[in-house]
Amino acid sequence: MSVAIKTEPGLFPIVNAAALRLALEIKVIEGENQSPRAEHLSIAAVRSSKNQLVTYPIVAHEYYRDRLLTFPAQLDLKFASRLQEVVNEEVMRLELFGESVFCFDLNGALIRTQRGVSSQTLWSEIFAVTTFSENVVRAAWELPLGTSEMIENEWLVGNFEAPASLDMTHPYLHLFAHQPKYRIQKLTSHRGFVALSKSSNLREEVIHAIDYLEGVINE
Repeated sequence: MSVAIKTEPGLFPIVNAAALRLALEIKVIEGENQSPRAEHLSIAAVRSSKNQLVTYPIVAHEYYRDRLLTFPAQLDLKFASRLQEVVNEEVMRLELFGESVFCFDLNGALIRTQRGVSSQTLWSEIFAVTTFSENVVRAAWELPLGTSEMIENEWLVGNFEAPASLDMTHPYLHLFAHQPKYRIQKLTSHRGFVALSKSSNLREEVIHAIDYLEGVINE
C-alpha cells in the first residue's frame, strides 16, 4: 500500500525522507509552485482524516535575487491570533484534509491557500519539533500527528539553486570555515537550502552562503 502526497516540483526528497524515517510507502505527485512572489506571511496546517488539526507557527517570507528567505514572524499577539482564527475557519469551511499552506499579505489579508508541501515549509525540517513533511506523511497514513512548535526562535532559512556546471563540494570548505553553524540541506546536487540560527548577522551570513553556493561570489 502507498499513499499519494502533493508537493512543489523538486521537493520529493523531503517527503521521501520523512516516509523513510517511518518506513512508510508514499507516492509523490508534483504540482506547480504557487508561492506568492512578494513578501508575505504563511501558516502551514495539516488535518488528518481523524479530524486532528495541527498548525505551524507563523513565518515570514521575502526574496533575495528570487531566492526565498524564511524566518519567524514577529507579530503582535492579537494580529497573530486573528490569522490563526482565519486558518481554523478556512480549514473547516473548505473541508480541507491533508496539507495546506495559508498565505497572507503583510496586512493580514488571506491571499492564497496552497495545497501540498511547499518551499515555505522547508524551515520546519530544521526548526520544528515535528517536520511538516512528516506530519503530512502521518496524516496520509491516518496516524496521530506530531507537535509543530519551533525549537528555536531566531533563525533564517534561504533557498539556493546553482548552475549545473558548478562544483558544489568545494564551497563547503569556505562556508563551514566561515560559519560552523551553517546547516546545508540538499534537495538535488545543485538545489537546496541553508539554515542558520543564533547569529547576530543572520541575513548577511545566509545571503553570503547563497551567493557562494551559486557562484555569485568566489573569495
